[in-house]
Amino acid sequence: MKPVNSSSYRHMVVEQLREAIALGELAPGERLNEGAVAKRLGVSATPVREAFRDLEQAGLVEVVPHRGARVRSLTRRDMSEIYSLRATLEQLAIRLAHPNLEEADFSRLEDLIHEMEDKARQDDPAGVVQLDVAFHRHIVERADHQLLLKTWEEIHPSRWTYLTVRVLSERGSLYIAQRHWPLLDALRSPSIRSAVEAATEHIEAIGAEAIRVLDSTEDPPVADVFLRQPPPDHH
Repeated sequence: MKPVNSSSYRHMVVEQLREAIALGELAPGERLNEGAVAKRLGVSATPVREAFRDLEQAGLVEVVPHRGARVRSLTRRDMSEIYSLRATLEQLAIRLAHPNLEEADFSRLEDLIHEMEDKARQDDPAGVVQLDVAFHRHIVERADHQLLLKTWEEIHPSRWTYLTVRVLSERGSLYIAQRHWPLLDALRSPSIRSAVEAATEHIEAIGAEAIRVLDSTEDPPVADVFLRQPPPDHH
């Protein structure tokens, strides 16, 4: 986390909190102190309050009247719904994008997988997630369907990818990265049906595995929380 220095304070606070939630720096059920967040990010309370409302609409936090905000707990239903919806959206994306894909697209996707593997070997799960999302975003963008892209973005794929990496931490980030090779192979094939089936398997199988782990264990480990209270002043 770092102080916000942009004029668009509300947007920046939303993005900082969204990332902290996705990375597990803010745990499910964690209370968010408006004053602590404002001090940590170097802004007034107003954009923080507005950000809490935005994040509530996105399903990431709960705002309780007279009690403040807290990070919304992840449920089995959340994961089931998000993976099934994402699979449906990306099936459509591939149907539309497949005729448009060229060698330059395949080269870009291949580079992204190699970069994912490099980040995994460097023990950088956040880097893996960013590249994973970039891989899927490239496909959705090549569908050339603005409403589809907007809908895909509104389900916050980075948050769910972070959560998948956390829940499947025993598998390791390299496992997540290397699962993209069969999907790329299917995209290269002339069969749209094969590509759609590969995308469905890619998303639904990892979602089912994450749900099984979530069902069989307690909450996955998370990093230390940064925003429980303001950092101590040093003079």
